[in-house]
Amino acid sequence: KIEKRPKGEKKAGAMEALRKVEQRRFEACEKEFVPLIRRWEKAISNEDADQISRVYDRLLKEMEKFTAPFMEEYNLNDLMKQSKRIVNNEKRKEVLKNFAVHYKKKKSTVPDGFKAKKQEEIDDNETSVVKSESQTKESEPTAKTPLLRPKLESE
Repeated sequence: KIEKRPKGEKKAGAMEALRKVEQRRFEACEKEFVPLIRRWEKAISNEDADQISRVYDRLLKEMEKFTAPFMEEYNLNDLMKQSKRIVNNEKRKEVLKNFAVHYKKKKSTVPDGFKAKKQEEIDDNETSVVKSESQTKESEPTAKTPLLRPKLESE
């Protein structure tokens, strides 16, 4: 006999599956594009206009692969603002316009309630779980040898 799940459970299961798919997309973006984001951050801190321009070139080619949560979690809007004081030209305006278009398009496909987990957060969480397990093991009472009581004269 096949058991039917209530509609609420089916919907919750389907939403969870969509969130997992979105998390995998986010992780793929991290794997491919975090080095570019780090290069961009370094170029801003060094005020390297040439490097920022090269980052813009790559962004224009690759931006459509970004997910909306990736754009949010890695603060790409803030990086654009910080870059403006170093490079404020037509290429920057084109990147900004493309960001807006792609973000709006991608944001509508993100499942309700989705919160991206950065790889560094996942790694930190796994490390803390391992630490807490080892700490738990150390703090658990171990089997002790029963103490021998000295015989008292009255016994």
